[in-house]
Amino acid sequence: TDTENSNLWSKIKLTNRGMLQEYYDGTIKTEIINSAKGVATRISEDTDKKLALINDTIDGIRREYQDADRRLSASYQAGIEGLKATMRDDKLGLQAEIKA
Repeated sequence: TDTENSNLWSKIKLTNRGMLQEYYDGTIKTEIINSAKGVATRISEDTDKKLALINDTIDGIRREYQDADRRLSASYQAGIEGLKATMRDDKLGLQAEIKA
């Protein structure tokens, strides 16, 4: 795959520890890592202004979203130990958190 000169590509890398899949469509890049420990996904814009991180493991799930232009972020964690959700607006200096 010619990742240097193409706006549309995908790559797969395999090792004895897991698999990395990468996809790109000219503006959005997705990376998926599969291993015995779980699955991690990273989705980002070319500018890295918007980002989504999703992690699934035996202990639970974690999702994180960031928008650098709007200075907003949110995260969500759920597992056997409970639930935690956080939202933050850095522009206004506000933060909210829920734990259960």
